[in-house]
Amino acid sequence: MTTAALAHDHIYVYGVARPGPECALPLCVCEGVVPGRPVELVPFRRMAAIISAFPPDAAAPKPGVDEGEWAQRRAVAHHQVLSALASRIPLAPSKFGTVLRSLDSLAAFIERHEASLEETLDRVSGCREWGLKLSADPAVAREAAASASSPSLAPIQEELAQATDGKAFFIRKKLKLAIEAEAQRNLTARAIEVHQKLDALARRSVHIRNYPSLSGAGAKGRVLLLNAAYLVETSGEAAFHGALDAMRRSFSAAGLSDALTGPWPSYNFVSLPSGETANV
Repeated sequence: MTTAALAHDHIYVYGVARPGPECALPLCVCEGVVPGRPVELVPFRRMAAIISAFPPDAAAPKPGVDEGEWAQRRAVAHHQVLSALASRIPLAPSKFGTVLRSLDSLAAFIERHEASLEETLDRVSGCREWGLKLSADPAVAREAAASASSPSLAPIQEELAQATDGKAFFIRKKLKLAIEAEAQRNLTARAIEVHQKLDALARRSVHIRNYPSLSGAGAKGRVLLLNAAYLVETSGEAAFHGALDAMRRSFSAAGLSDALTGPWPSYNFVSLPSGETANV
């Protein structure tokens, strides 16, 4: 990419990186967010920017093109570039749609935020992000709570066994609420246990969503208990996956299931400073 070629173009920024000898051309086999504009690694001081040219008229879809589909294609291209490079060089991804007005703007941005960018790269270097969603079947959780020997339920169950027909109706309602609370406590405790064990094997973690109520079951009748991301050193990934596999053996009986995704670039562990963005 030459300065002349960028005379009328903005700069799309995928992220910043620490280039090394392993980052030889071709830099990226996948296409960038704008067809025909190659992805390049441009050095600035002790780091480099992952960029491609972004013509001003590329900021909106052409007439007749579906806007949602157009944006989705761009977002997928943004992710593919970062995924292709994340296994080769330490990088800190930018948010989708980060566009600067010129190479001079990019150079000024990196110089102004060099210390924080260095710190960010140190934080994510040698790691990959893994996402975990832990969900529960409320019906199974309630059944397990009702059949367990619980100190909180035993007095109510005994009261129900001795109640007259007139009182039994109200005691059953009381027991139902107690079972709901017990199931909630059990599932929350399991979600906390899962998170704590995985967090101990990660460099960092973040809760995207915390332990909601059983009453919030979705259309499929399940409730999302935990939605978290973990920044895991590549050398520790086997232990991370092994710990999750060990916990999975008891998930079914408790009505739990999980979905592990990744590895991803460190999206949830990077917050790059905002720059002189163009209108996109």
